[in-house]
Amino acid sequence: MSLRSSIGPNPDEEPVFRARRQTRLWPKVLAVAVPLLLLGAGVWIVLSDRGGRGTPPRHSADAAVLAFQSAQDRGAEQWARTELADADLHLTRARREMERQSERWPFFRDFREARAEFRVADSLAQVSERLAESRHADAREDARDRRDVVESMRREVQTLRYRVRPDPAAARALRRATQLLRDADAALGRDELTEARGLTDRAEEALAEARGSALTAASRFVDSGQIRRWKGWIDETLAWSRKTGDYAIVVYKEKNRLTLYRAGKEVQSFHADMGSNKAAEKVRAGDEATPEGRYKITVRKDVGHSKYHRALEIDYPNEED
Repeated sequence: MSLRSSIGPNPDEEPVFRARRQTRLWPKVLAVAVPLLLLGAGVWIVLSDRGGRGTPPRHSADAAVLAFQSAQDRGAEQWARTELADADLHLTRARREMERQSERWPFFRDFREARAEFRVADSLAQVSERLAESRHADAREDARDRRDVVESMRREVQTLRYRVRPDPAAARALRRATQLLRDADAALGRDELTEARGLTDRAEEALAEARGSALTAASRFVDSGQIRRWKGWIDETLAWSRKTGDYAIVVYKEKNRLTLYRAGKEVQSFHADMGSNKAAEKVRAGDEATPEGRYKITVRKDVGHSKYHRALEIDYPNEED
């Protein structure tokens, strides 16, 4: 019987040893791999954002859109059209650039240009809003000032009309101008400045027509020859009243006054209506003009005999007419 000895692993025990070694190895692998994965993820996040380059500028986009809408609400499309168009251009560029970057791989995205465009659009929109408010306020003030100037012209023509009573066409022009100014006031109340300016311009044209007619009629009252003629009639009439001690009536057409004299002295003065065409010389019956000259009272009509309550008939026309 011989004895054999050998040194080495037992083939039957080898799988057991391998399993034990693998079991002890996995914790070590995980202990190393997990930190590496976490570190890699952190590095990826940092590198992919790259200081905000990879983050879409949604806050800047929202701010720019709100600023643009606010400018539109304030009337920038009318009062700051160029500036608002510039803001719209940069807003469009910003949106296109943000869309272009969003389509790229995350690591390669760069929203810096889009962010800058949104900020420019925001700034321009705010500028256009401020300009629109300022220009609108200036235009409103100009429209009101213009309306006030034409209203002053209307009052001047109205006063002139009461004094000289221009022709009916001029009177219609004055009424038309008055209504146009009322319409302009209503348009100003609605803040429709373009309409208000147009109505004011039309009122000024109508007033120019009425004023021209009134000034033509009034020119007789500043003519030196005509004034001497009228003054001569008055002086002769008052001289006759002083000499005879009788009553005399003097009518001042330009003042719409009738003054009663006795013995050359004023007794009483009254307002007198001269008719619708008082400034003109009377040419024919029915022309609504008041005769100019020296006349004698021929008939006195009492109550019930005249549609004017009482009336004094004169010898018009006479040999001096």
